[in-house]
Amino acid sequence: MIEILGLQLFLAVLATVALTAAASGAGLRMRYREERVWRVVPTLTALFLVLNTVLLVWRAVQVSDARHVLANRFDLTLLFATTVTVVAFHSQLRPAIRGLDTFVLPVALFIQVLSFLGMKEPQLPGSIRSWFVVHQISFVLGATFLVYGGVAGGAYLLLSRVLRNKQTSSLLWRMAPLEAWERSGRWGLLFGFLSITFGVLTGICQASRLEETTSREWVTDGFIVACIVVWVLYAIGMAATWIVPRFRGRRSAQLAVASGIMLMVVFLIIEQLSVVHR
Repeated sequence: MIEILGLQLFLAVLATVALTAAASGAGLRMRYREERVWRVVPTLTALFLVLNTVLLVWRAVQVSDARHVLANRFDLTLLFATTVTVVAFHSQLRPAIRGLDTFVLPVALFIQVLSFLGMKEPQLPGSIRSWFVVHQISFVLGATFLVYGGVAGGAYLLLSRVLRNKQTSSLLWRMAPLEAWERSGRWGLLFGFLSITFGVLTGICQASRLEETTSREWVTDGFIVACIVVWVLYAIGMAATWIVPRFRGRRSAQLAVASGIMLMVVFLIIEQLSVVHR
């Protein structure tokens, strides 16, 4: 089992403080036009990425097989928070999607805080197989893309409401154009769906080979059923988004937001109740 050392815990707390400051600064930047805030937010975001990356590498060095990190809930959640923050940092460097970090950083902070709840979780016993690595990474990437698409969809709905009501708001110059949000949400949903699909397939392949758990138990498990239902809804929505042009725009953005919400419900609530999957 990977032990959490005192210095590692301090590093995780320090990274969380840096991310909190970055999220707060991004929020203040949307309200106050301060040049100093514009400069400090990317710096704080980069500091968080460096601290979390160092922590994850340090944790991987602790064990003989670095793949065990993906079996530990604490490390896996840290990795998820890091990938989501990478999306925010990328948006800070690209004016075409400016303002995205304002909404992504609070989500990353929420995920980072959740990682501390898994500090006492046992890691997966036995050896870690390659399928498990692919399975975990696929879900992390898929969840990151869906969060990205959901946040972009939410920003689209917010900005479109401001424009529709003909309100004079600072959001109009501090955020990317409406088309950029709709396009980002649609592509985020596509890549997220493909990654989640790959993760589900690798999970099904392994579940079919397990002898200690019957196929009936897997089929009736709440988490597995929820994943299948959400996957079907994603498939229908994806087909409508890319095949029916009239579905794009507001409806596509609403789908992206709903995808992010369903993802949180499935992985943060239903997965905790699943005995078979855990």
